[in-house]
Parts: sequence; structure tokens; C-alpha cells
Amino acid sequence: MPNCGDAQKNLKLGLCQRHTFRVMRHGSIEQPRPADWGSREAHPLYSIWSYHKRILSGIADEWKNDFWEFVRNVGEKPDGFTLRRKDLKKPLGPENWYWKESFSNKDPAKYQREWRKRNPEKSKNSNLKRQFGITIEDYNKMGEAQKWRCDICGDFETSKDKDGGPRQMPVDHCHKTGKIRALLCTRCNRGLGLFKDDPTILRAAENYLQKHK
Repeated sequence: MPNCGDAQKNLKLGLCQRHTFRVMRHGSIEQPRPADWGSREAHPLYSIWSYHKRILSGIADEWKNDFWEFVRNVGEKPDGFTLRRKDLKKPLGPENWYWKESFSNKDPAKYQREWRKRNPEKSKNSNLKRQFGITIEDYNKMGEAQKWRCDICGDFETSKDKDGGPRQMPVDHCHKTGKIRALLCTRCNRGLGLFKDDPTILRAAENYLQKHK
């Protein structure tokens, strides 16, 4: 073959071993890899680009056909972050990407705490489904119907959670039937529990207070 200094290995084709391999595998003696293949493979973003080309969700044609356009768009990868799609129904592309901070899951308890901090709505929704069989949308509808006031005392929730943030109003329910009653402030919800949800004891407490008024 012209311009090839390698020894001829295939007499029928008149090619060296390297060019014989190309013809057998790719149907051509031309180099199948692009000229910038080496610099692309060495680039820090190459493995990310290559991964998203292979997965089912895919990558937009603008990036799929031009690695360097992908590099120009996403810039330098921040340490501890992964590339994600904003809209999970669409492929990764110039208008559908962001860097998301990743957390180690080697410590499951710590990972769950971090996840709840990053996803408060999802965490609340999971807790409501598990404890009461309702969604965050159901909870918000109850709150809006009550104008976010306790169904007993009429006050807003004022207590704080363990992180110092505003506590969400507890869902009050019957412990015997499981039926949901309303949203209460933490103070009234705990008070009912301490009085064992017993109207007789509550009336006795009322009489007591009237007696010693």
C-alpha cells in the first residue's frame, strides 16, 4: 500500500497487518477514528459524554455528534458533582442539563439525612404515605381549607423542628380507627395524646379549670 512502511502480511489484499485489520473490521483502509480521538479520550469530560451516548435516555444530536460542543456548553466539571437532566423525559442536551452535587451512600443513615435535607417535599410525601396513606397534595389541601390554623385553638404553628426551622402542622388521626381528622398545632396535638383522646378526661379537665378559675 502507498505510504505504508509496514511489512506486507496479506498477499491477496497486498496490505500490512494493520491495514488488513481495518479492511476486515471497518471495510476501509482509512483510519476509522477521528483525528482528535486521542485528545478527546484524555479529556476529563470524555467518560461522561461517552456514558450518556450509551444509555437509553440518550444525548441530544448537538452533543452526540460534536464532543467539543458538549465541552463548551457544560464547562469544567465541579468536584463531587454529576451531570443530570432537568427534564427526565428528554435527552441530555444544551437546554436540558445541570450539575448535581453527589453524596456518598457508604453511611446509609447519613445519606438518608442528607437526602431528606435536599428533598424536603419528597421526604414529607413519603412520610405522609407511610403514616397516613395521603399525599403531600392531600396535606396541602387540608392546610389551605383550614387557612393553616389549628383546628382546635385556631393558632398558626409556631414551634420549631430540631434544625430550628418552622415545624409543619401534625396530622391528627384516631388511633383506634386510623381515620384522619384535621391538622393541629403541635401543642394541641400533643395535648390530645396526653389526655388519651378521651372526651371524658377532657371534660373533667375543663370542669377542673372552671372550678379553680
